[in-house]
Amino acid sequence: MIKRIICVFAALMVLCGFAGCTVEKEEPALCDPTFTEALNFYISYMETARFDWQKAVGEFLHFEDEESKSLSLRGNPILSYQLIRFEKLSDQLWIVEVFIKRDYIPDGAYGVNFVGIIDGEYRVMNNKKKIP
Repeated sequence: MIKRIICVFAALMVLCGFAGCTVEKEEPALCDPTFTEALNFYISYMETARFDWQKAVGEFLHFEDEESKSLSLRGNPILSYQLIRFEKLSDQLWIVEVFIKRDYIPDGAYGVNFVGIIDGEYRVMNNKKKIP
């Protein structure tokens, strides 16, 4: 009798584990470690951008050419940010909706960024035109 109870309990635990992964929209981090990695990478980018914009550009952003990178390096640090949405689009691309404030945008602005895996590394793209 005890063996039967243990078997039923073990089977329920396994089924609960599988059921948890089917509800990916509600708890994607539980079933997809890349979601958590991409989110943490983006948060690291935003935190770096608050204190050292040039470092954030150099370490986190993706550019197709040096001219684009040079233009971005002229920017100013972010004063504050709020993540609105972070959603997986594919196995290597996530979309981020964010509200940011900068010294020249004191009321803030909404924007869309992307996090992608490029050449095996996470990179942030500030708009859809920068997605390779």
